Amino acid sequence: MNKGIIALMAVAGIGLGGGVVSLEMMSDGIPPVIEFQKDEVIYSEGDSYDVFLEGVTAQDDRDGDVTDSLVVESVYLTESGQHVMVIYVARDKENNVAKVSKWLSCKPNPDAAAAGKEDTEEEEESADDKMDELKAALIASQTEVPEPTDEPVSEPTQEPTPEPEKEQEPAEEDEISAENPRITLKSDQVTISAGEEIQRLAYVESVTDDKDEAVYLWQNILIDGDEFDKDTPGVYEQIYYVVDSDGNKSNKETLTITVE
Repeated sequence: MNKGIIALMAVAGIGLGGGVVSLEMMSDGIPPVIEFQKDEVIYSEGDSYDVFLEGVTAQDDRDGDVTDSLVVESVYLTESGQHVMVIYVARDKENNVAKVSKWLSCKPNPDAAAAGKEDTEEEEESADDKMDELKAALIASQTEVPEPTDEPVSEPTQEPTPEPEKEQEPAEEDEISAENPRITLKSDQVTISAGEEIQRLAYVESVTDDKDEAVYLWQNILIDGDEFDKDTPGVYEQIYYVVDSDGNKSNKETLTITVE
């Protein structure tokens, strides 16, 4: 009698364990993949965002086509109006979210130009406000800073730039040419607790250049120095610099991150 009860309990335990394994195998933590078909749009500030969704699709490894979930979260037009950065968001049925920033070449909408659109003062945003929004968007969408290389960074989502003929090595801070970009930081040191999230780009105060717009320079900020690990206590020196479209390097600024 007791043996029979024990046998039933063993079978039930095996079944329960199998159910747990099945649930684990069914869990989905992979977000969709957003794919693009074109790199140029016709757009003027104030137009509908629908133009940015043309030819864009989202595919999920389990749910298949989830293009219907695609939305345009933010749009940032450069001062020249020749390029625009669009932030796309898509999600699958398990609410795994994909967020991607994409640079597109931009041509003004002829209809908008012909209509002679005029923005009121209440509708206009200052250049500083737009730059602040752009920096926040870049920091939020760029969780990892690209590894430094000898050539200017050219990520798929970045504004297209010509290949530099020759990269110039940066001189000392007070000897940097006017043609070289400059970078400044908000602070030279910060202390965090082990495991605490930190957005390293958020410590950049400004990036300037004699030719390139700030929106381009922000996409080409590089961080060298110690390999940073937020989960391991220690002192990490992070060396910041930026490369312009001609391959000129800026001065280098150091942020010391202490993980306790």
